[in-house]
Amino acid sequence: MKLHLCVISNEQGATISQVWDETDLKLTFRRTVSQQLMLQWEELLRIVNSVVLNNEEDTIIWKFNSNGKYSVQSLYAVLSFRGVSPILIPAVWKLNIPPRVHIFLWLLYNNKLLTRDNLQKRRNVADRSCLFCCEEESVNHLFFDCCVAKLTWELISEIAGMKVGTNFESIGRWWISNDKNAVLNCTCVATLWSLWKSRNHLCFQEGTWQGEGQILGSIARRLKRWRMLLKKEKHVGLDHIVQLLLEEGSSPLKICWDSSTQHQVSSLARSPRVQSRPASTATPLIGPTTLDACAIAINVQTLDVAFP
Repeated sequence: MKLHLCVISNEQGATISQVWDETDLKLTFRRTVSQQLMLQWEELLRIVNSVVLNNEEDTIIWKFNSNGKYSVQSLYAVLSFRGVSPILIPAVWKLNIPPRVHIFLWLLYNNKLLTRDNLQKRRNVADRSCLFCCEEESVNHLFFDCCVAKLTWELISEIAGMKVGTNFESIGRWWISNDKNAVLNCTCVATLWSLWKSRNHLCFQEGTWQGEGQILGSIARRLKRWRMLLKKEKHVGLDHIVQLLLEEGSSPLKICWDSSTQHQVSSLARSPRVQSRPASTATPLIGPTTLDACAIAINVQTLDVAFP
């Protein structure tokens, strides 16, 4: 059980005026204090040094309202947001993006987008898997946890020179200072919007997945159309982002190799029980980060790579 200073204090029934004269804290204890209790003592000193005493009568103050008075609205805010105002919602409407994308962000923030897990709440959904992978689709999965989303955010982070896309907060925290981070905010929102549009293209228009370049190109095209919404001094930075996106989207396909797969292949290569066979008949190995639809065949004896 955690021990507090008040338990071993000799002045438990004293008033503040009796133990505090705005200079010294007059408290004594029945026993010596440990290092943990000493930290509590130092914290108590910092608190009392910030208190100013006066001769006014004590009053009850509602600390969740700026005027100190109780209101139903302030209580509702405490119950709904634990006293913390949702600052991201007002910031959404100040972003330099089309109005319908403002509404999209509001729905995303409130988990109201019609992903398959949200559709399941309204009616029975036979297939609840993600359109990009085999995991169950949800708002958080589609935009942040899916293999397609993760690779997209890795590329965006590399281009922007800043780690973004790990979760919604990593994107929304920059909205508050939109004047300074207008290009970054516009790029991140275009990424979210492009992931959603690509998902809907696969779902409703029976589109085909053509690789990560498909999404990067979509982001670049949207940024070009949204360019007019930014101030002129931001155009150079936005154009640079668009150019990097187009270059990355048109670059040759890459073999994504993670450490776990490399360890497995290295172990197989060292095993004497592995029988050699031609690369053309080797079993395709598809890693979790391989997004483009190409089967990679690896001969574990020679580590030759073949594309069937």
